[in-house]
Amino acid sequence: MRVFRRALYSVLLVLAVGISLYFVPTPYFLVMPGSVRDLGESITVEGGHKRERGQMLMTTIITREASALLVVYGALHPGVDLRHREEFLRPGEDVDEYVERMKQMMSDSQGLAAVAALKYLGLEAQVKGEGARVAEVLSGSVRGTIEVGDIIVGIDGRRVEFPGDLRRYLETRRPGDSVFLRLRRGPREVTVKLEVGAPPPGRSGASLGLYVEPAGLVFDVPLDISIEVGNTTGPSAGLMFALEIIDQLTPEELTGGYRVAGTGTIDERGNVGPIGGIRLKVLTVEAAGVDYFLVPAANQSEAEAAARRVAIVPVATLEDAVTYLREELP
Repeated sequence: MRVFRRALYSVLLVLAVGISLYFVPTPYFLVMPGSVRDLGESITVEGGHKRERGQMLMTTIITREASALLVVYGALHPGVDLRHREEFLRPGEDVDEYVERMKQMMSDSQGLAAVAALKYLGLEAQVKGEGARVAEVLSGSVRGTIEVGDIIVGIDGRRVEFPGDLRRYLETRRPGDSVFLRLRRGPREVTVKLEVGAPPPGRSGASLGLYVEPAGLVFDVPLDISIEVGNTTGPSAGLMFALEIIDQLTPEELTGGYRVAGTGTIDERGNVGPIGGIRLKVLTVEAAGVDYFLVPAANQSEAEAAARRVAIVPVATLEDAVTYLREELP
């Protein structure tokens, strides 16, 4: 009986410690493989048709705050990532604000996907922007000159309507050049002079050392397009939204009868941008038995390093993706 009591006390102690650790907060997030979702069930396009074969799949990963117990789990499990909250939350931002920001990014990605897809098909679709909002200051040299929340509306006398306008102009400059930025800061506009630095790896031209996002996007599309993805947030499904819209508006089935998944942001011109968590997304699509996985060209090497079975297809634009599906699938 005494042995039984000791064993019971040991079990209860372990349970108590485990439960306690589950509720102890940490500064980490746990990022895990998620699921794939058939966009034929999530998107309906006015005048479009649903495919009879194959699937166009968006890919998700799961991000959650990590308690002390989950930190231990994340440290031991090779199929998940532990990331510091600073990689997700901006200075002064709490988790609720981060979630709202991700919701807005999802909404913007849906509108941008619709515009890019309809423009690809030669249909009238428009988007207007208010500039490039400074979301994070990455370079110490511009701190104090540019503030988070500033909206860049011009550079060297040229109008900036979207982040892409800023990026394309900086590709024509070289590190060390000076530029004049016109900023909207609250109710007033200011002009600042900055020296541009080296661009991120894989890019040409120069960089301001800022992370920017669209500001005040307003969409005008000629068709009713419904996109329902539940609680999924963030911008990384933009490419697949656009492909599903094109698929529903063209007589051919772009999937060729295969299960085609993908990930990548998209802008108003159909450019596909890089995303985070590509390794975990590869694990997600392989667990789901996907045939082809479309990834941003900037994520190609990391995706290929993680892949064991699925075919990795790098794309830089929406046109690249459509061309591959139409011409390269067996």
